[in-house]
Amino acid sequence: MPHQGATTALVLGLLSFLTFGFLGPFAWAKSAKVLKEVRLSGGALTGGPATAGMVLGVLSTFLVLLPTLLVVGIFLVGGFLSASFAPTP
Repeated sequence: MPHQGATTALVLGLLSFLTFGFLGPFAWAKSAKVLKEVRLSGGALTGGPATAGMVLGVLSTFLVLLPTLLVVGIFLVGGFLSASFAPTP
């Protein structure tokens, strides 16, 4: 029997991957919770959709974080380079 929260985790993962990237961590956390409960059920529950939700949540989290870190890094490097080439009085 599928876990009730598995579909929720999958929907969160799909939404985070396709449109709302900020939902990625929520999909990741919900999927982890569901998969833990599936493991503790001793085989009475299944969590296939939760696994897919976790994968999509992890991917969307990194797809949101990567450009953010890249932009921050560019600004930091630019700030250091401009300070090193500034004319001295």
